[in-house]
Amino acid sequence: MSVINKTTYLLLGVFSLVLGAVSGVVLWAVLQVMHGGITLLWEVVPSYLSVDDSVLYSLLVCMIGGVLIGVIQKRYGAIPETMHQVMATVKAEGGYAGRRVWVLIVALLLPIVFGGVIGPEAGMSGVIAALWTLVCRNINIRGLQMEAMTETGIVAMLGAIFGAPLFGIAEAVEPNDASEHYRDKLLSKKARIYLYGLGIIGIFSAMKFLSPLGSASEGVPRFSRHHAIGWSQWKWALALIVFGMLLAILYRCFEKISEKLAAQLQGHAILAAVLAGALLGLVGFFVPEIMFSGESGLHVLLGDWRSYTAGMLLLIAVLKGLLSTLCINLGWRGGNIFPIIYMGAAAGYAFAQAVNLSDDSVLLDGGFAVALVLAAMYGSISKKPVSVIAMLLLCFPVTYILPITVAAFVSAKLSVGFDQWLKIRDA
Repeated sequence: MSVINKTTYLLLGVFSLVLGAVSGVVLWAVLQVMHGGITLLWEVVPSYLSVDDSVLYSLLVCMIGGVLIGVIQKRYGAIPETMHQVMATVKAEGGYAGRRVWVLIVALLLPIVFGGVIGPEAGMSGVIAALWTLVCRNINIRGLQMEAMTETGIVAMLGAIFGAPLFGIAEAVEPNDASEHYRDKLLSKKARIYLYGLGIIGIFSAMKFLSPLGSASEGVPRFSRHHAIGWSQWKWALALIVFGMLLAILYRCFEKISEKLAAQLQGHAILAAVLAGALLGLVGFFVPEIMFSGESGLHVLLGDWRSYTAGMLLLIAVLKGLLSTLCINLGWRGGNIFPIIYMGAAAGYAFAQAVNLSDDSVLLDGGFAVALVLAAMYGSISKKPVSVIAMLLLCFPVTYILPITVAAFVSAKLSVGFDQWLKIRDA
């Protein structure tokens, strides 16, 4: 990729811009179908049948979804793959060939439309990667150039879904683990960053053009610029960071439990997916806040969190994490970024609510609590502090850059150290 002439360099940039625009159209269309399916199944049909408050309807819909998802899993294997699995395949094979785009779209839509606690970014990464690989092959782009172009599509898609252009770039260039060096990776991929930028311009332009026909992703919410800051807030910082890291440990425990359950059900894809659907339908009826990815729920939570008790907010956060991991490992495959953000936000508000109940005055700003808990939790899980900062700085006022940076880097570094200690101990 580094040894190409200026004409090829320019042409690749044009292709990235155009393919970014095409990806924007595909992403917009898929999200329209997704939102339409959710509205039909969870609003129109229950209202028409007068079963809005029926636990039986919730169970039936989720279990039917489980059957359909299980059939797809049994026929086509574990799809959609996670975003990191897609990226790893792209790097190993130079693309994402041999996948049927329509199958990937169906596999993406089913678990989300039927209420799965997952995000669309994992499924969309496979769809966009397959699409870009197909186009690149047809216009005779091969090798590292096709790999870079396919990665560009995924990066652009991430930025568009989360409404955070820099998040996609940071996610792509930041090291995945200690074996990669950030400086080497970033400086050796200047051409890729050039392509990423043009791809993001293309996809955002297309979605902006189509927005009058229907909204796509709401992205992450923007917190109010009116907030408390200073020592009255900073004195809670250590406790908030520790709380966020404990939540990350809890989430990873949920992952391990879900993985063990999935191992017990290996070879029984339909049974596993139906079991996940039954749990989802039952829990989701009594705690509807845990349903779906949490994208829309985040915007609601931002305005309504004071109407919940601290205990209820914490319960929502815990159930969100548990059901998310169960869905992903039992066949309702998808992304975990939106559920993690929702879990962290609900837990941060729970912490603030608990503190503020001890006095008539507001001792801890809800936004400050969410910023630190979420940064610490997400940083600990992803171990990518720059990506976390790139995401959260679009949610929170710029004055939060210092606490977010501290929480993200401290939690990520401590988490890496803890993992290495566990490996040494196990050895």
